[in-house]
Amino acid sequence: MAGLATGEAPTPRKNHSSPGHIRRVVAQVDLAGKLLFNADGRGVQDRSMQLQGRLEYRETVLRITDGHLRQVLRTINRSTAQLVVGKWSSTPQWTHGTTPLVARWSGSQVQLYGLSRPLSSSDLDIVALQMDPLALDRLIPAERRGELAKPKPSGQWKVANEVAGALMTWEVCSHQTLECRVVRRDEARGVVLLEVSGEMLGAVGGATAEATLRGKLNYDWNTGTCTWADFQIQEKRAIGHAAPGLEVQGRIRVQTTPEGRMSAEELREHLSTIPSQPAPTDLYLAFASRYHGFELMHDRSWKLLVDGPNRTIFRFIRDGDLIAQANIARVRSTERPTLAEFQEEIRLGLGDEFERIVSATKETRDDQTQVYHVVVAGSVQSLPIQWIYAHFRNEQGAVTAVLTIDARLVEKHAGFEQQLIGSLRVLPPPRPKEARAVGKSSKSR
Repeated sequence: MAGLATGEAPTPRKNHSSPGHIRRVVAQVDLAGKLLFNADGRGVQDRSMQLQGRLEYRETVLRITDGHLRQVLRTINRSTAQLVVGKWSSTPQWTHGTTPLVARWSGSQVQLYGLSRPLSSSDLDIVALQMDPLALDRLIPAERRGELAKPKPSGQWKVANEVAGALMTWEVCSHQTLECRVVRRDEARGVVLLEVSGEMLGAVGGATAEATLRGKLNYDWNTGTCTWADFQIQEKRAIGHAAPGLEVQGRIRVQTTPEGRMSAEELREHLSTIPSQPAPTDLYLAFASRYHGFELMHDRSWKLLVDGPNRTIFRFIRDGDLIAQANIARVRSTERPTLAEFQEEIRLGLGDEFERIVSATKETRDDQTQVYHVVVAGSVQSLPIQWIYAHFRNEQGAVTAVLTIDARLVEKHAGFEQQLIGSLRVLPPPRPKEARAVGKSSKSR
């Protein structure tokens, strides 16, 4: 990997982007800067941040649309990372071995999901990197590729907003000036060297974002693929509803190398079993609390804010707006309240904010978990609020979830809580020593 180590564009081997072809991808990330926090609302504080990571995976092309990669199958071979924030450090790792992933161009972003098991948000942090090959592929429009195959290619073009946003893993790119420009053709290497530069504005995680990009990439005109890319980035993100802000700069490099071809029989089997478009449930994320002894599945609008000793907090963010919050915690008491007693606890807890019980139900699941589900109407400082209380108890213990939403948004986002509550399973409580060990494992030594 001399090209990644020195920054020199390596001589690419022949690659192909037709269905069934396999390539090895290596991505290297080096970022430094600071994270921005305002947890108590008293003012923004910052902490230094450094991230170094390397991801290697094997990628098989499954589907192509209009000359562009549409869907690929990925197997992680190796992942290494070191994240340092202030005095704290962590080494996030891919822990699922050769569990295959599907990567798909959705029209405005690269969607990643597990083929045989769901991913978690921490899994996504490891594998959903900026400058993904599926986004890099779309830097070069299909209509431009004929020009790049000529003996003396030339020209420049503006990058589409959806491609620019996908390069940075943003949800929205509202304005950008990114342009690609032909630099030269290298006959010996069989590539055209391109430069990409410009500025971007957009949003991610409900927070505004801006970035400046300067990059180079090699385009193999024989195979229609980007074989190497090297980008310098500067990025700023405001503090979001569920994530800190950041100001970082650094370098991201991606290299692809051909590794053969899948058999026609294997390809047919994959195409018959992997749909071109995922079901909504394929995109659900798995979560298991390290403190409170429960697990659940959630759609990607639910963002984990904290999993701490006191409670686990998720926030429901859609189209950049904070819609709802869920607080989930272990019930330390061994008492077993009735549904009526649970409702009375809610009334007393809300005090003057309580107005009325909208509904209250009880069910017993197949695994003998008893679930109370109580919907409450009330107000906080004249703002109409709806609370959804869910109490789960089985032989492993009890967990209570409280979801809060502006009552005026309930109809528009009807059912927002169903997957979160419906999938929650109570597990044995973590042993105190284990919870403390997990909490301390990220402290720099």
